[in-house]
Amino acid sequence: MTIAILAGSVVYVYDSYSTATAQISSLKADGTNLCSTVASVVSSISSVFDNTTETMQQQIQQDNSMIAALNSTRPSGYAGMITTLQDQINQDFAVINSMQVLTTSVTPLGGNPCASFR
Repeated sequence: MTIAILAGSVVYVYDSYSTATAQISSLKADGTNLCSTVASVVSSISSVFDNTTETMQQQIQQDNSMIAALNSTRPSGYAGMITTLQDQINQDFAVINSMQVLTTSVTPLGGNPCASFR
């Protein structure tokens, strides 16, 4: 009788171990997939931020050139146009600064964060 109980216990423990191992493997696979997806999204967002920053910097240069032209020719109503352009430049700088804060305030995990799921 004792042997039967021990044998039953061993089978139960082995079955529990097999189930736990399968669940751990499944969780690792899910974690790896999630981590890879997040890394891909972060890469895409970084690319969008880079392109947006470059475009806005070009627009700031064009606005500054327009301000210089308006100051040199002084057409009717030029002061209002300059004010509008300067407001736009300030808004562009604010957006660029916000994107830089977002990209620099994230603490890098170092190494390969997805490796912990292997």
